[in-house]
Amino acid sequence: MSVPQFRKNLGIRAMMLLTPCLLLIGALTPPTGPDDPCKLFTQDEIKALIGATVQAGSASIAGCQWSSADYESSAQIQIIEDTSYYEPHKGAKDYSELTGVGLYGWSGFEMGSWVASSNTGRFVLLTMVTSAKAERATAVKFLSMLAERVK
Repeated sequence: MSVPQFRKNLGIRAMMLLTPCLLLIGALTPPTGPDDPCKLFTQDEIKALIGATVQAGSASIAGCQWSSADYESSAQIQIIEDTSYYEPHKGAKDYSELTGVGLYGWSGFEMGSWVASSNTGRFVLLTMVTSAKAERATAVKFLSMLAERVK
């Protein structure tokens, strides 16, 4: 077998091995909303919300996170376009069911952050806020703002 033929066969074999892996990874990653969720909020809006200057948003698999330079304050959104991922965290401190944002939702204090989440019928939305100024109302306001922007 010639070197070019060997390389061609190797490329085909690699594709045959990688394709199922890539499909599996795609199946395990929840479908997300907007292409760039970091564009949904400006740094100034996040600053007004949490009371701290933040760096530019950093994209994640299903959302975006804005953090202060010292990482003491942050805000995060997640947008999942598959409502089967909705899960109220009833074990969260100060858990409370939400009304008025989407079909149903919840809020509470988890892992040092105020969290609010809702099922809109199209998306599962989640917001997390961490700062000295943050409280339940901050996370719920952030969730309401997010819901308005991803209709």
